[in-house]
Amino acid sequence: MNTTIGKVLSVSGDGSRRNALVEVSADVVCPRCAAGKGCGAGLFGKRETMRQIAVRVPERASIHEGDSVKLVMQSRDLLVASAIVYGWPLAGGVLGALIAWWLGGSDAQAAVAALAGIGTGGWLARRRIQDTACLQRFTPRIVI
Repeated sequence: MNTTIGKVLSVSGDGSRRNALVEVSADVVCPRCAAGKGCGAGLFGKRETMRQIAVRVPERASIHEGDSVKLVMQSRDLLVASAIVYGWPLAGGVLGALIAWWLGGSDAQAAVAALAGIGTGGWLARRRIQDTACLQRFTPRIVI
């Protein structure tokens, strides 16, 4: 289970539909990356030190602006979200190239088919991640 501590910036809504905007640290967690000897996976990422995320507030929680809260997310959910975001476009690209090869297309046609597959996989992944049930599953939760 992945956990982090965040600071509540604001609380909106009422009753069972309250949401909180929480600011969390986006510091490098990997010790190799912190030492400048990492694999380069975060090379193209933003260098922000703080990020804001919207989190649903549990019904029984008495949370106010300025409070520190503990956020949790299941490791399995993080893995599944990563597989959707990165895996579906990759699978689309490979499938596109394979279809072009199977149909006897040239290298240029296979490249175009791979790009079309990546685009299609990315579009499908984006639609899946933006689904309401999916968003609720892959959003960290506040633990009281």
